Amino acid sequence: MDILQKSSTETEDFNPGVSDNIKKSNREKCHKSGDRKNASEPSDDDTDPEDPSDEEEEEDVDPNTTYLHFREIPKDAVHRDHVVAILGPESAKSEDAIILKTAEVERAKTELRSWANEHIKRMFLSNAKEFKLKIKGKKPVNSFLDIKKWWRNCSRDDKKAIQVLNYIQYGWFKENKRWEVKLERLYMKENHLKYSRSSKAAAQKNCQKPGVKLKGCIAQTISYVKCDVVKQVQTVGKKIKTWHVDYQVTSGGYDSQSRRKVRQAKARRFLHHHS
Repeated sequence: MDILQKSSTETEDFNPGVSDNIKKSNREKCHKSGDRKNASEPSDDDTDPEDPSDEEEEEDVDPNTTYLHFREIPKDAVHRDHVVAILGPESAKSEDAIILKTAEVERAKTELRSWANEHIKRMFLSNAKEFKLKIKGKKPVNSFLDIKKWWRNCSRDDKKAIQVLNYIQYGWFKENKRWEVKLERLYMKENHLKYSRSSKAAAQKNCQKPGVKLKGCIAQTISYVKCDVVKQVQTVGKKIKTWHVDYQVTSGGYDSQSRRKVRQAKARRFLHHHS
C-alpha cells in the first residue's frame, strides 16, 4: 500500500463512549504504540539496517542530477564549520564559496522541511481517517487542522482517544519503520537529487556500527519534521487542558503542582503590589 495513499478501513464512527467502535487489531496497535512522551524527539540512531541499496550507484556525472553531500543538511542552524566541512579544504579557501554554499544549504533545508511538513501532515490525516474521527461527535476530521480540533475537544481522561492519537502519531510509523527513507527517495526523485558517492562512502566508512547503512541528511531531516508535527498536536492539548489538569481538586485538596502554582501566583501579586 502506498505510504502516502492509504485507503480507509471499514471502521465505525469513533465515539469515546462506545468501547467496540475500534476494531481489535487497531486497539492492539494503539496499545503497542506506547506513551506519547516516548517519541517527542527523533532517535539518535541515523542508521538504516534494512536498506538493501538495491540500485547500483552511478558515477557523479549525470548533468540532469544535483549531487548532495551525504550530511549536507544539518539538524540545527547552518554554521560556518559545517559548510567548510561540506565543501572540503580546497573549496573552503574561498570566502565567496562559503557564502554561496551557506545560502544554498539554507535554501535546500527550508524547501525540504516545507515539503516534509506537508507530506507528514497528509500521513497523519490518512491515519486519522482510519478511525473516522468526528469533532464533538459531529464534524468528520478531514484535515490536519481538524485533528488538532478533535484532540482539543477530547477529555484528557479519555483513554481511548489517547490510544487513537498515539497510533496516529507513533504507532503507524513504528509499524512502517522505513517510512522516512521512502519519503526521502520520493523527494530525491521529484527534485533529481542524489548523494555524492564520495561523501556517502566516507560517512559509511566512519560508521561505528558495522553491517548497517546510514540514513542520509534528507531522511534525517524528515524525521525531525515529523517530531515538530507531533508537537503541534500535543501543544494544542496542553494549552486547552492545563487548567483542568493542574488545578484539579482531589480528596486531599489541590495536588502538589497546583499548590506550587498558587504560591507562585501569590508571590507575583505581592511583588507587583509592592513594586
